Amino acid sequence: MDSLVKDPEYFPQVTLSTPIDIDWAGGITHANVQHAVNSLLGRHFVHSSSLPTKSVDQDDRLALFNVLTDVLPSMSSRTKLFWTRAGRPFSQMLHTAQMSLTTQCTYLVFVYARVLGFLPDKGTGPPACLTLDGSPIEFSWIIPRKKIAKGHANRDVRIIMEPFDPRGSGYMLKGSSVLEYFASYAGSLGGVVQCDWDGLLWVESAEGLFFPQEHKGDYIQDGGRFLVGLDFSSSGFVTLKAYVLSFEHAPWVRSVEKFKSPSPVCMTGLNLSPLRTLAGNIYPTFAESFDVLMGYINSLEPEQRHVYHFTSIDCKSPKDNRLKIYVLTLTRTNWSSIKEDFTLGGRMCSSQLDAALAAFESFWNCMFPESSSILDKPLRQLPIDVGDNHHPQGGLAYQYEFIPGDSMLFPKIYVPVSDGAASRALEDFYNSNGIQGPEGGEQGPGWVEREVAKSYNYRDLNERNGCRTYISFGLKKSGWEVTSYFSPEIFASEHDKINPGTS
Repeated sequence: MDSLVKDPEYFPQVTLSTPIDIDWAGGITHANVQHAVNSLLGRHFVHSSSLPTKSVDQDDRLALFNVLTDVLPSMSSRTKLFWTRAGRPFSQMLHTAQMSLTTQCTYLVFVYARVLGFLPDKGTGPPACLTLDGSPIEFSWIIPRKKIAKGHANRDVRIIMEPFDPRGSGYMLKGSSVLEYFASYAGSLGGVVQCDWDGLLWVESAEGLFFPQEHKGDYIQDGGRFLVGLDFSSSGFVTLKAYVLSFEHAPWVRSVEKFKSPSPVCMTGLNLSPLRTLAGNIYPTFAESFDVLMGYINSLEPEQRHVYHFTSIDCKSPKDNRLKIYVLTLTRTNWSSIKEDFTLGGRMCSSQLDAALAAFESFWNCMFPESSSILDKPLRQLPIDVGDNHHPQGGLAYQYEFIPGDSMLFPKIYVPVSDGAASRALEDFYNSNGIQGPEGGEQGPGWVEREVAKSYNYRDLNERNGCRTYISFGLKKSGWEVTSYFSPEIFASEHDKINPGTS
């Protein structure tokens, strides 16, 4: 991987990065954006003589993105495609979040310089498993429950991506190698990414369990997949997450008929017991919490039991870290079963959980009135027309979060949804809980759908599914939260209509 990140075709080479220090009182200009770029990517990355002299419409939601596009050096067709189709919606989301211009500019330059280089060209490597359309990158945000004043950031924005070596046939990169790069001075652009010195210890333990024969190279072994999460907070700093996936049957490997995964637990596996070893090794009391989880799953009839999905870990010091185990069910999709799964059949109980359950029932009834808590009918599987990928297209996924010092597991459920209808149903839920559009942002009927449509404006979201991948409802220490996940549908033909020349 060293040769990849030192290849200027994919990653701008930077010797010195300094924080952006700009007075934006005069608005967004080509001169101050050039100064910002040169702060992060080096004093002479952009030359003043190459700057356009045209004026900037300060009311344009994409003003910063458009000026950055003018200021940055001429891009290859590959970089231009990803910058336009992934960078543009990311910029819109940062604008909707009302982050400061310094923070928005920092994050856009970081994505340009340190994220796009890991994305594979269409048709290289195995199909992505993140999204319905096969895009190797996904965005998400959480609309806050409390009212936030205009001019203050109203939410964080997150990215999950599947890092590949884009050269040649697009090999998948090993998690620890990618995370070590992001945590380095060069990979973090001088500290935009924050990762504690011991922040990768749990990731290394997970890799040791799932890939016991892992070689010392930078590519993940056959049958494995890795995703990296990037949390872009309003503070101006990025934190990391690791997602580890293992497949027993991996159709993209050579000699698939002879392939046998070395991992002791694989996606859709019924035996989750090897995860107890991981849980206990990284934090001793996690083994007891894992026993509670498995006690519930094993109490179900065999055909009702959840199967393994994947594991994720924050990249923080052990005392502040979190382990998350994901499971999948194809059968338990009616409300009474979902409520049992959310509380582990009553094994978890607290006043906080009770409050979350009440909100969860309201959320469920708004999202799925044909399977409401009163009707208690199983979900109807959505008709989805997608290409070849490994994104689940049916059932429900659950995440159970392990937190040091807390014996309780914090649950989250992920539901696959359609695009336009989901936004309207989500707004009904927000309205019933007194949550309105952010001050200074979209207000009034249709505000949820307008927020999404302005970020993903290459097509009408009511035409088909694919942009929204999931909506999740989860319990955190601070209370319940709803997260929306989006694919930029990088390879969708509709992009050509508004961004000709990027295909």
